[in-house]
Amino acid sequence: MITRTQYAWKLNIQAIMDNIVNIFEFNNANLKTFEKPTLFLKGADSDFILKEHEPQIMRLFPNSEIKTIENAGHWLHADQPDRFLDEVGTFLIS
Repeated sequence: MITRTQYAWKLNIQAIMDNIVNIFEFNNANLKTFEKPTLFLKGADSDFILKEHEPQIMRLFPNSEIKTIENAGHWLHADQPDRFLDEVGTFLIS
């Protein structure tokens, strides 16, 4: 099992500030697919990834899997940190 003490969150605030216009103007209609393995984690209590989003996710990320973490909202890492780390760790070593 991976422990929480091995990781810390670090955001690249400067990159977000430098690209905020592009982030808000995002349009996925012309995006290319990403073929490498990809993991999508969603909280069972969140509406950020809905069933109707899954076909678009699979179109853009054809080698992906979507897993649901029970008893978690959008902040999976805060609501279920051990389960979150287990899922991410398993994905990274596979």
